[in-house]
Amino acid sequence: MNKIEKKESLKKQVLAKLFSVCQERGDYIFDNDLVKQVIGEIEGEKKFKNPFDVTKVDRRDLLPKTMLEKNFAVIHLGSGAHRFIEGIENVSHDFEPIMRISS
Repeated sequence: MNKIEKKESLKKQVLAKLFSVCQERGDYIFDNDLVKQVIGEIEGEKKFKNPFDVTKVDRRDLLPKTMLEKNFAVIHLGSGAHRFIEGIENVSHDFEPIMRISS
């Protein structure tokens, strides 16, 4: 891992590794067993209270740089399965700033 990757959050590091594994094998579907394996390889499961929270991503800023550059997001397929799909705009949303109105 290079210095830039080490500065990323643990969640981003795990997502980046999962994405890399899926790219290498040419199959973008993965399961919870792979999530736990990758977490163990990076930091050990004890860092996550719920290791499956790593795949819950509803904001773009939670995605690692590698996924952003290639326009990929993660979705849940059910029964412990997930998939990386192209088209971040179809999965996540950029929240607009909240405007405060003075009375």
